[in-house]
Formats: sequence, C-alpha cells, structure tokens
Amino acid sequence: MSIGDSLLDYFSEEEINKKINSYPDKGYIYPSRDFYSLTYKFLPKFETYESIQIHLKSNDKKYKIFSISGSNNHKDDIDKCFSNFGSIEKEFDLMFKNARKINKQKRLHVYDKSGKSTTTDVYYYFDDKAFVSIVCTDWSDEITKSYKEFDNFAVEIASSEFSKWLTNEAY
Repeated sequence: MSIGDSLLDYFSEEEINKKINSYPDKGYIYPSRDFYSLTYKFLPKFETYESIQIHLKSNDKKYKIFSISGSNNHKDDIDKCFSNFGSIEKEFDLMFKNARKINKQKRLHVYDKSGKSTTTDVYYYFDDKAFVSIVCTDWSDEITKSYKEFDNFAVEIASSEFSKWLTNEAY
C-alpha cells in the first residue's frame, strides 16, 4: 500500500463505505473537511503494523491514498517506542539524505486538551513538501483510560498535497 494507490486495490467500495459509516464523524478528524481518515486495526494483510491510518480526499470516488501511517501500540512501555524510534531514524537518515530533516522534538499532543499527552517526532521533508515522519506518542493516563489509546510508535508518509493542506488548512 502506498501514496497514490487507490484504496479500492485493497478493499471493496462496500468495505470502505462500511468503515466510513462506522465513525460518528465519518472519519473527519480535522476542522477542515477536505480530507478524512480511516483506521484499520489488526488485519492479517498488514504484517508490520497493528494499525494503518489512511487519509483520503473528500468526494473522491477513486479513493486515492494521500497519506498513510502504520503504528504499533506499546501499552505503558514508552521506552520500547523510543528504542524503535532510534533504529528507524538511523535507517531514514541514510535513505533520505537529500531531505530536509526536522530533528527530534517533543510537543504537546493537539488532541489532548489537558496538555498531558506528548509526541516526540522527526520529519523528513522533500522539495515538493511531501514528508516522512517517525512519531512516538505518550498518552496521558486519562486518555488511556477514557479512550483506550495506548502509547504508540508510528511511521507516516504524506503526499505533498496532503502535507500542504495539513500545514495550512487542516486546523
């Protein structure tokens, strides 16, 4: 599965619509509704990651993938997340030598209004503004209990169109 692929190459339109309709907000997780998100968890076809989150453009009946991230939960073991982070960062440093790297930063997670959850991330930006990122999310105890979200490790690849939208319009 890759940027530019059609989600129809992996799921039927019926399966996609069922997934969209399983969310009260139809997958819209940003104030701007130009893109929506679908998350698939624990599917045998995804061997490396426990869950895959895909961003699709609103009203696109071809279901073109604009962003994809894979993540693994680490329950309450954020140290394991950082261990994975370091090894992937070394690989990406070699793979993306010509990208503009935004070095590791720790930030407050925008979703947690209490300010207790954080992300630690590295971004590799390409000339067209597309990016690849590595992220460790350390959720607060409140988020973990209320929403069953666990600390996790994720790798994301985003197209230039999605990246520009995320930076300039999503919020």
